[in-house]
Amino acid sequence: AVVVTDSNGVSVVAEDTVDESLWVRKWDDSTNQLFYFNLRTQESSWQEPSAYKAVLMSEPLDMNTERAAAVEESAADPQQQSNATVAIQSLFRGRKDRKKVEEARKWTEQYDPTSAHKYYYNSETGESQWEKPADLLTGVRDERSDRAVKIQSLYRAKKARDRVKQLADEEEEEEELKQQLRDKEAVVAAEEETMAALASVPTATAQWCEFFDPRSKKYYYRHAVSGAIMWEKPDEYVSSSCVEGSERDRAALSIQCAARKRIAAKDVATKREKLRSLTDPITMEQKLRELKEVAVEIEAEIDCRALVSADEEQQFPHLAREKTFNLQTALQRA
Repeated sequence: AVVVTDSNGVSVVAEDTVDESLWVRKWDDSTNQLFYFNLRTQESSWQEPSAYKAVLMSEPLDMNTERAAAVEESAADPQQQSNATVAIQSLFRGRKDRKKVEEARKWTEQYDPTSAHKYYYNSETGESQWEKPADLLTGVRDERSDRAVKIQSLYRAKKARDRVKQLADEEEEEEELKQQLRDKEAVVAAEEETMAALASVPTATAQWCEFFDPRSKKYYYRHAVSGAIMWEKPDEYVSSSCVEGSERDRAALSIQCAARKRIAAKDVATKREKLRSLTDPITMEQKLRELKEVAVEIEAEIDCRALVSADEEQQFPHLAREKTFNLQTALQRA
């Protein structure tokens, strides 16, 4: 038996055959198959040649001397030759697998809240990409990537809480607008009632009539006969629902009522339009979708909190948790 090194630096244990041909078995990475190569004639074959009696060495025998000697000594025994072949192949594949794992550890999966898509970050090169790397090793993270993920989670959760508060403020504004709308509609109804009461009075027998001063925004009282004016309600005053003043007083009061009604009705229309914009189905659907996204972010923060150390919380005080926030209540209100 002799040890032969081919042009690629691969050492093999082989025996001289009658026709002096030296066949070795090698591995093709592109097809994941074994093939046979003749060191003398440079011939390659997928089928095992009849003259083949060599042992495959999948990598150069640049290992320690003892292991190389053991391989050389075992060449005479076919079973030992086979075992040596498997051992060397395992060493080679193990080294390739370890290299793949080391490469895969560099990539981590991240989340971009702006686009709501995942992306992949290489902690060694700083490279980011949307496509999933072929060598991504799921579940493997380094310490620096874990720290980045925790800080990103805290920041996104803070933004999510701020958005929920904004939606809650909009909801309070909506309720306030509804109340203002009800008040204005009540004013319009009261003015219409007053005008109807004035229109139903045929004669003028009341002494005092009530008027509204738009400048001071107060009511005053004028005597139908003497023309005297008082800011305090006279004892003899009869409410507008049964006023019986002069035709001129009734006309003036009717004009004032109509003006107040027009102003109130315009205000009602403005508030109703604003309220409609807040309660539009598309707007409400968008708010609900945002709340659901917020829920995902805050749930991620809850999971992340278990990984945050006390030193990290002190280092990032602006990301501190807010105990007053209640996500469940916000979702129920939505």
